[in-house]
Amino acid sequence: MSRTLLVLITFPALLLAGCDGGRSHVIVGSKEPKYSEDSEWSEELERVGSARTKDWRLKYGQYSQSLVARAAEAGLDSVSLSNVLQVVLADAPRKRRAYLPFAAYSVKVEHEPVWVVHLAWECDGGDQQLLHHCCYSINAQNLREVGFVTCM
Repeated sequence: MSRTLLVLITFPALLLAGCDGGRSHVIVGSKEPKYSEDSEWSEELERVGSARTKDWRLKYGQYSQSLVARAAEAGLDSVSLSNVLQVVLADAPRKRRAYLPFAAYSVKVEHEPVWVVHLAWECDGGDQQLLHHCCYSINAQNLREVGFVTCM
């Protein structure tokens, strides 16, 4: 799968939004869904859409732990997902963003294992609602970014 195709696959997720309250259940899988047809995806977008930037690092840790646990339960490489989530977290200050990871998919890109991580985000500071979505695609072995897309 080429980088262009990876971006095209992940872009529809960025067009969706939600604004309901609730604790995240996070989504983990080995195949990305047809976003418009996946009720779990829609429900999670509604939940994460109510999150705010206040204490986002604490929430990031909680959501990351949930994603890693779900990956382990699904028999996926949870150690590499944990490493990828740390890479994404390290990138947040550089972009001055508050991030909240809510979905991760284990896929292959040019025969290499890649984690596609979906996040809600907003500019860091204050107490704002996380209204934007972005997606990192990171090689699970060497932790290099192979794709990134955002709504802005």
